[in-house]
Amino acid sequence: MSKRWSFLVLSACFFVGCVSYGPVVPIPPAVRVTQLDSLLITPESIKFQAKVVIDNRMGTGLHIEKVIYGADVQDHPVFTESFDQLHPMKGHGHQTVTFPFQIAMKDITKHGVDVLADEALRINFRGDVYPVGFDPVPFQSIRTIPFPRIPVVSLEGAEGFPLEGVFRLSLRMANPNPFALGLKSIDSYLEINGKRYGLLRTQGCAEIKPGAAERIVLTMQQSTGKTLSMILNVAQSGVPQFAVGGSITCQTPYGLIFVPLQVSS
Repeated sequence: MSKRWSFLVLSACFFVGCVSYGPVVPIPPAVRVTQLDSLLITPESIKFQAKVVIDNRMGTGLHIEKVIYGADVQDHPVFTESFDQLHPMKGHGHQTVTFPFQIAMKDITKHGVDVLADEALRINFRGDVYPVGFDPVPFQSIRTIPFPRIPVVSLEGAEGFPLEGVFRLSLRMANPNPFALGLKSIDSYLEINGKRYGLLRTQGCAEIKPGAAERIVLTMQQSTGKTLSMILNVAQSGVPQFAVGGSITCQTPYGLIFVPLQVSS
């Protein structure tokens, strides 16, 4: 190989190297919301979960200082918080941050007029990612769901007597929502004069259609020791006071609904 040819090859390699490893052009990260779901609805609050994905679009590392996020109900701010537990990002790396949050029912009912006018609950999850060396990068996601209402449970009737070893309690559960409720689980107990006795197992329907009501039958799990305990309880107190307590969990397209169960007789 001639000296001239060698010089040209070395020059070409040097040029390619300069092109490949030149200065990095600063590019801010891309930010997107990949999830905004309601998970659990109770008489006190609605629990949500949001996920934000941060994409490093540079070939070098990136540090995220913090994320400031919050939520609005019908365009009215309800909270703003800061999160700074983020790890350094590699070149062209991704980072997913999960934000569980809840909104109190009292904050929702403040805007009841707007909720009724829209016939829905509109949640705006928004915020900013603060990458080191760049301006804040905003993100936003809006989710609209039917305004959830807690089902109404009432006593329909009872069959048998706990002290006789056979006891069935019939409840009627009304679904005031425009979506179906699936009965996921029932955690319940019989209370006599303030003392709880075992669990009640469920029988009956598995789903309650929108605007409908269904019967739920609870049957007591008896045992000799439990029966003797109830007899002594009633004998000592004179007039027995009965109550059924616990909770009913329903599956919906918008998360679980938690229904407190408290029926007295």
